[in-house]
Amino acid sequence: MDQYSCPPISLKGSLEIIIVPNLRSSAVKASRMVEDRDDVQVLFLPEPQALEPYVRRIASGSISFEDFVEKVQSSKLVPEPIESWLYVSEPILRALPRLERNGRRLDIRCYQETRSLQEEFNFATEIALLTYRSSVTGEVEVEKWIEVLSDLKTMRQVTVSREAEYIRSHSSSSSNLCLSGLNAKDLRDHIQRGFREVRVKCVENFYHFTPLEILQSRLSKISKMEIEELLKLHLEYVNQYVLKSRNRDIAHYLWVADKVPWLRNKITTCQIEQMKIL
Repeated sequence: MDQYSCPPISLKGSLEIIIVPNLRSSAVKASRMVEDRDDVQVLFLPEPQALEPYVRRIASGSISFEDFVEKVQSSKLVPEPIESWLYVSEPILRALPRLERNGRRLDIRCYQETRSLQEEFNFATEIALLTYRSSVTGEVEVEKWIEVLSDLKTMRQVTVSREAEYIRSHSSSSSNLCLSGLNAKDLRDHIQRGFREVRVKCVENFYHFTPLEILQSRLSKISKMEIEELLKLHLEYVNQYVLKSRNRDIAHYLWVADKVPWLRNKITTCQIEQMKIL
């Protein structure tokens, strides 16, 4: 070997990244998908790394889900109210013990940086306050919104690179499965060179971004006028759907049925009614 040549890069096995929108019904589908996969050696969950010991204990059956929740609350590793975090996390966490009972030898890893969950919560609080203020005054503080969403985007860009490194360093040489939010493609871009194969798919056959999710994905590519229009649509989404619905899933699908004509025939009233029990 030439003295100036670099040693070959050791690639990990395959990685499949599953996009799980921030809905409980999507998390239920993801939990079923994980249960159906018997070829996966390492499962990566978008939970704080500090929770990993607790998550492994619930997976092994050494603690009940209820005890797990108590320990998480007492540890203060998840910001209050904890119900907001559990809304999406619970279906997947409850599925983990079933994997162990089926004889699976699955290495479960939590790849989210612990501090990033608190940072996400802080940004969510700022966004909620801006939404409330705009709803009360009728005025949209576009510059303030841009500042907050830009800072959130910067934080996520820094975080995703570190999360990608954690996943790469803890992956197996064969099959790996990672559950992710809507930033799955950013995660793929940071990580794909470390694997022989990286695939991205969504747990949903169709999913329409909310106005705020659209804005976050297009923030640097659109004009202030377009930003203001999306913010007004966000206010309508929150005030007319989220605040008037029993849960987040019902709000989302009622909004889709009303506002997205090409998806209207894919959603039945019966399906929306069933979401009341989530």
